[in-house]
Amino acid sequence: MKDVLEKVISQGRRTDVVSLLQELVRIPSPTGEEEAVQTLVQERFADAGLEVEAFEANLEEVREHPAFSAPRSSLERGYAGRPNVIGRMRGAGGGRSLLLFCHADTVPPGPRSAWTRDPFGGEVEGNRLYGRGSGDAKSGLAVMVACARALKAAGVRLKGDLTLLSTVEEEEGGGGGMLACVLRGLRADGAVYTHMKPGGLGGVDIGSGGDVSFRITVPGQAGHKGSAHLFVNAIGKAEYIHAALRELDAQRGEAVREPLVEKRFEISGLAPRTVNLVVTVIRAGVSIGQLPAECVLEGVAGVAPRESLDEVKKLVEDHVARAAGADPWLRGHPPRLEWTERRAEPCLTDPGHPFVKTALSVAERVTGRPCQRQALNGTTDMRFPVLYGDTPTIMFGGECPRGHIPDEYTHIDELQLSVDGLLHLILEWCGAA
Repeated sequence: MKDVLEKVISQGRRTDVVSLLQELVRIPSPTGEEEAVQTLVQERFADAGLEVEAFEANLEEVREHPAFSAPRSSLERGYAGRPNVIGRMRGAGGGRSLLLFCHADTVPPGPRSAWTRDPFGGEVEGNRLYGRGSGDAKSGLAVMVACARALKAAGVRLKGDLTLLSTVEEEEGGGGGMLACVLRGLRADGAVYTHMKPGGLGGVDIGSGGDVSFRITVPGQAGHKGSAHLFVNAIGKAEYIHAALRELDAQRGEAVREPLVEKRFEISGLAPRTVNLVVTVIRAGVSIGQLPAECVLEGVAGVAPRESLDEVKKLVEDHVARAAGADPWLRGHPPRLEWTERRAEPCLTDPGHPFVKTALSVAERVTGRPCQRQALNGTTDMRFPVLYGDTPTIMFGGECPRGHIPDEYTHIDELQLSVDGLLHLILEWCGAA
């Protein structure tokens, strides 16, 4: 096994994972526009000797599942031209199967003026490769392709089946992406979300938080600005509700403590926080000359890995109702709280599962440093195989700064470390024939 491992790792280091990532970054793929980059992924899967399959989610089928979550654009247009891509390496038998997955969509680059480099240039400077998706999460796609290439070049056949998966829509719900793949029957004895992350291989993430989106419509009275004192400004009443939500957020920030999540922040040198409740959109008014008849607050309530969506929703509903009941106007004209399209259940893989133990051992061996179990406070596609695919799932990858920022980048040496670590894990879990 040692000779096989050395041979495969040697091939992995000859594989140009940097060029793979540059190719992916240079194709814009904001959520909803994944077709071009998924075409490239199909080509690279085939080049690595994989059996390739691509399929588009059926909106009418996936939207019936209670875990379905997707942006309004997907509900309007469906998934035509937005395939998920599967690549299979059949094992010889007698080994455990492994699924590697990551997403091809990204958030938009935002204002070009905020970038000092071309967001789709894939520029390399020193140890950094820049571009939208270089960290979140095309690096994970490049790493898995590099591993498949290394196995092919080394002439190694695994005992267990190895499956690679590139999904759509992760950034905005995953309903037409990972959920559709799990509902299609994609299963394995273990699964790796190959997403690089803060803290790198110093931690193996075994779960992630959830969240649920809301809309609160706060009523007021439309009236002329010159007679504002005779009417009720909906914006002022919405500020009162917003203050109540901030109060609840502060309370939950202190009270809801998940050690696995806090460890993840600590290893990254960041202030720990398990959950957040935040208003991200405020809409009101039709004219500067008229008081608005209503003000709408939209946002997201975070859910810790061991909480449920329903208990958090009830908590928010009760808090908003109490706040409204303490205000004379809102007591008689209560705000309307709706739970909107975004919903993601938290998930947690058994910390004692053999797959988790194997990943921890591999990370420590590759880095020469201790590795800890941890979890994310944000939502990920990990929840679908864990909750609905009966598949123990981890996030496993090298150090990468936070994505979704101007001048997003990944560390090239950590990109290669991800390849090394993942190849070790593949061989140890699946076995070499």
